[in-house]
Amino acid sequence: MAWTRRFKEKLRLKPGTERGTDESGIALFMVVSAMTILSVVVTEFTYVAQVNARSSVDASDTLKAHYLAKTGFKLSLLRLRAYKELKAFGKGNSSLPQIPRNILDQIWSFPFFYPIPSNVPGLTIAMKDDIDKFTNDSNLPGHFTATIESETSKVGINSMLSAMAPPPAPKPSGSPTPSTSPSGKPAGFDVEEARKGVKDLISNLLEEKFKKDQDFANEYRDLEVDELFDNLLGWMDFTYQPKNSSGKQTIPYKHGPLYSLTELHMIYPMDDGLYDLLAPNFTPFITPGINVNKIEEPMLRALLVGITDEEVTQFYKDRDSEEVDGTFKSADDFFKYVEGHVAAFKSSTTLDDLKARLVKQGIQILTDAEIFKITVVAEVNKASRILEAWLLLESGAGGGAKSGSAGGSSPDSNSPDVNLNQPIPGDTSGGKPSNAQPNAAGLRLLYVRES
Repeated sequence: MAWTRRFKEKLRLKPGTERGTDESGIALFMVVSAMTILSVVVTEFTYVAQVNARSSVDASDTLKAHYLAKTGFKLSLLRLRAYKELKAFGKGNSSLPQIPRNILDQIWSFPFFYPIPSNVPGLTIAMKDDIDKFTNDSNLPGHFTATIESETSKVGINSMLSAMAPPPAPKPSGSPTPSTSPSGKPAGFDVEEARKGVKDLISNLLEEKFKKDQDFANEYRDLEVDELFDNLLGWMDFTYQPKNSSGKQTIPYKHGPLYSLTELHMIYPMDDGLYDLLAPNFTPFITPGINVNKIEEPMLRALLVGITDEEVTQFYKDRDSEEVDGTFKSADDFFKYVEGHVAAFKSSTTLDDLKARLVKQGIQILTDAEIFKITVVAEVNKASRILEAWLLLESGAGGGAKSGSAGGSSPDSNSPDVNLNQPIPGDTSGGKPSNAQPNAAGLRLLYVRES
């Protein structure tokens, strides 16, 4: 049967051909291989082109977000100038009515959103149409939020350094300028008392948090405040030798003042939970005191040790009353209120002790915001920029010296302007401190950073 099968196979072959000599499949294989390689190359080129196109779009969006953040920043400067001008309105003329302080503070304290929401309850149809028309005419890409906070309701953490003592109390007729020189210390200032005050503030903040949050108390029940404070001082003061260190501080001490509160993350045993608790009560800037018209509950409890929950509630009810202006007009008004409404300070002795303690710690009672923090978050498509700036609001007629803004604008320019591209020697964090004189609006740029 084998010879029959071979005979049939021989018949199927074309004349002149032999088995195994047909090469038509090789050509097909080469064509398929070439097409495969070309498809891979085309796919790779397409991907690279798409990445480059996306990168160029992202770069454009990032640039747009940068200028959108600057727009929000300049709008915030305008709000601060309006606040300053209206606050000074009528002060030289007793016949003109004074604007209530709680109304004045609304000029800068409420957050600003762009595009402006047109679906807010209470707006008329005409007002909504005006808002929509403004949004369309402005032709700004993306959206941003701009908030302004008072830094003078916080404690200057760098006041623990003798070279960075708080400045003396500002005079109503002058233009105060915070000084980092020891010669600018307020009378009676004691750096050791200032350090004790910061440590007590940290302890009081933790104690109040433990009372209200049992989960937080369980998580940080083994926290050593002495070790935290020792590492903090070791980080800031090159002359200080920690006494309670466990050796777990792995990052070498900086031996210098804090430029940003985010440096606290590099201090053992600071973590996100502790940072979120402590950071809102401190500022790296030298402040002359605490603004009691903007003070928050944790700081109030730390300032008035022994105040009860009922007295805290009554304090904010009286100060923030919508029926009458309950804000404090002077430090004496605040101390009179404390003496009359806080049981722990009803005697003149305890009140005098409080005043003496504040003097030694370099904490003065203020009733006006002087240092402000502006935060602008701008987004264009998927690109976002965050701009943070700290400004000093100069007092005095004319808003301070007309020596030009931080951006080098004309001295007689009424538009507050700053140079956000000013470099900082030795700084790699993106921040831009400025020693420029206040502009015509009386706004001195202290520090600015963008991320």
